[in-house]
Amino acid sequence: EKIGPAAHKYFFQVFADAEAAKNDLSKRVTGAVVDALDAIPKATRKNFSKRIYMPLMDQNFTRSELMMMALNTGNESNYQKMLRGSKDDLNGTPEWTEASVDEALSHLTAEEWTFVFAVWDALEGMYPEVDAIYRRENGKSPEKIEAREVTTKWGQTHRGGYFPMKYDPTRSRKGKTVEAKGAVQMMQDSNVKA
Repeated sequence: EKIGPAAHKYFFQVFADAEAAKNDLSKRVTGAVVDALDAIPKATRKNFSKRIYMPLMDQNFTRSELMMMALNTGNESNYQKMLRGSKDDLNGTPEWTEASVDEALSHLTAEEWTFVFAVWDALEGMYPEVDAIYRRENGKSPEKIEAREVTTKWGQTHRGGYFPMKYDPTRSRKGKTVEAKGAVQMMQDSNVKA
């Protein structure tokens, strides 16, 4: 009211609508993921931090780390980065192979895989909004990561999906490099004060 109806319509309302759309999208995606997590039996969820030794990788993983590994098998890009990234492991563990990843993921329950599928589906559900924003800002659609079909030992098959990937700076030279570049860029940012 104090800023006038035109300013309200073209300034304030634009931000209010954007905030409402962001909240709706967040609620939709988060709700689907929370529902999928709740569908995992309580006894299984209690074991998320339990470590399991993987002989082919000569490493221990928690169940939650195995689910993160599974999330990165839903597209060829992430899957290959995960395998290649292990070649340069700073901790000296063996290189990951398709066989070692399969062995590790064979420890997941059907319910944990259903959770992985739900995360992929939730992220896929965001694509129309991401595409619209990207096209509006850049005049074209973003390159879409193609899904890689996944079949579990439980006989479940899913088309796969996108999951954001980040190299681990504690295990990968590339991760250390990316992290260092981020720190340098942050220090060079004129908005950051020491």
